[in-house]
Amino acid sequence: VVLASLLASRRRHTLGGLALAAGCASKQFAWFYVPFFFLYVGGANESARPWHHIRRPLVSFLLGFGLLIAPWLIWDAGGFVSSAVGFQSGIINKGYPISGFGFSSLLLGLGMIRSNLDAFPFVAFQAASALPIAWLLLKHQMKHNTLPTALFGYAMLMADVGFFSRAFHDNHLGFVLSVLALAALSYADPRPS
Repeated sequence: VVLASLLASRRRHTLGGLALAAGCASKQFAWFYVPFFFLYVGGANESARPWHHIRRPLVSFLLGFGLLIAPWLIWDAGGFVSSAVGFQSGIINKGYPISGFGFSSLLLGLGMIRSNLDAFPFVAFQAASALPIAWLLLKHQMKHNTLPTALFGYAMLMADVGFFSRAFHDNHLGFVLSVLALAALSYADPRPS
């Protein structure tokens, strides 16, 4: 995410797309930066041809991501999806244990979930909360399309989704705070063309 942001701010959008692909292939939370990154690169304040700005970085992102996950999909696509998405999200039994200090721990403490290994549809709570927040953050970024605004939106969306996930630990909060610090220290110039 940091490298993708740095490259995009230096007009290296295609390499930024590759860097973001590497992040998304290795960490689920990087996916929440994708809309903010491409809105920044596309130039929301420019009425003429945003597709022109995002075409190459989008292709590099999709190709890079595809190449990075292809070996695991070829080897065992079902196992990959179950492990990378199902286990972490808790949509399968015996998934990642509920822990930390988020919404899941509250439900566990109140006895609404019997075991910290039980499956629970946290994704419904995440979607109900995150979709309106993402819409507001992206709408704000369309008016103020700067790198700090993109990073701020990413941090806020990631904090929301993290809070409603199976596990929200101090290191997750630390990462959110790190992204906020990066946003505060970034230049506020509009997206360079």
